[in-house]
Amino acid sequence: MDQLESHSSPVGHLAVVGAGPGAHDLITVRGRRLLRAAQLLLHPVDCGAALLGEAPALTERWCDEGQPELLQRALAAAQGGRRVVWLLAGEAIDGGRLPALRAACAATSLRLTVVPGVGVAALGSGGPLEGRRILVTRARHQAAETCALLEDRGALALTMPTLAVVPPPDPAPLLSAVGALASYQRLILTSANAVTALAQTLEQLGLDARVLAGVDVCAVGPATAARLQQLGVRADRVATDHRAEGLLALLPATLVRGERVLLLRAARARELLPDTLRLRGAQVDVVTAYVTTLPPPEQWQAGLAALRARQVDAVLFTSASTAEHFSRIVGAELSALLTGLTVAAIGPITAAACRALGLTVAVSPPSFTLPALVAALEQHFSACEPTVPSVARAH
Repeated sequence: MDQLESHSSPVGHLAVVGAGPGAHDLITVRGRRLLRAAQLLLHPVDCGAALLGEAPALTERWCDEGQPELLQRALAAAQGGRRVVWLLAGEAIDGGRLPALRAACAATSLRLTVVPGVGVAALGSGGPLEGRRILVTRARHQAAETCALLEDRGALALTMPTLAVVPPPDPAPLLSAVGALASYQRLILTSANAVTALAQTLEQLGLDARVLAGVDVCAVGPATAARLQQLGVRADRVATDHRAEGLLALLPATLVRGERVLLLRAARARELLPDTLRLRGAQVDVVTAYVTTLPPPEQWQAGLAALRARQVDAVLFTSASTAEHFSRIVGAELSALLTGLTVAAIGPITAAACRALGLTVAVSPPSFTLPALVAALEQHFSACEPTVPSVARAH
């Protein structure tokens, strides 16, 4: 094992690793091993999120946007004893920064390792998403599922988390409501994040799923129901129209009249569901389970750099909040950054939020699920005139 691959090595080293097409499962075994030992990682703007995730969480990351000073900074880091990995698009053996890196390492007697990537031209299923770079705007902890769906179809998934999910500033109402679950006849959960908040609150109170015995549990959709099942709870009712309207279709007045209903949801949400249930005779307690806020810049800077470099083919919005927060992050650049890109929204509420921001929504599936959104995106690109996807333009 060379010194870079040994976590105990005190000797600095620079490795150039070919990223190949950019997907985490299309990198060489040696390249992955080097990534997992990296203390400093330099990467192209359009590097896939899952590939970046191969490096340890504490690894410092620099986005290579062509800054001339990066070479000297990387050399200085390696000379200072750090394990530096520089990811280059494609095979890493065909020009670009590599000649300058070779010359600089030779001049300083710094050891350089070059790991070629998988040949991009040899790959490809020819599907509509093959080589397309799709920007995922979900919260960091939720992006993996979407990225996997895209990469299974040959796309390169980039991430630009536009929101972070945090506990409510005042946890007392949530603690009180969850502690009194046995006094409710019905519990409504409007997102997987609400289920996570429920699980964390139960843990905090020293309780478990047994408190839901006798409580009718309603989930807004299959993702929320699946998250419940991870807690050992099977939803009694799952909406087929994954929004407030779908839940209301499951809860007629004859069912909810006189009931105590607990609704756990985000801080910002439409009032249609609780207002209508109250009109139907239910006593509804609305409790904030979580708050969405802007994530720290280090989570979205690489995605923004990819947009500015025109290395994105489509942007996916999976909630109104992702679109609104995206607009807050990019500010006055919104129109310029998304001109010529495909905007995909998971459902009518998200699509309406996009249009309110002045965006043209090209893709919005009839079923409001991630698989349906990806399938609709695939259908959209299949119907488009043949173009050169950005992954091919980059190489």
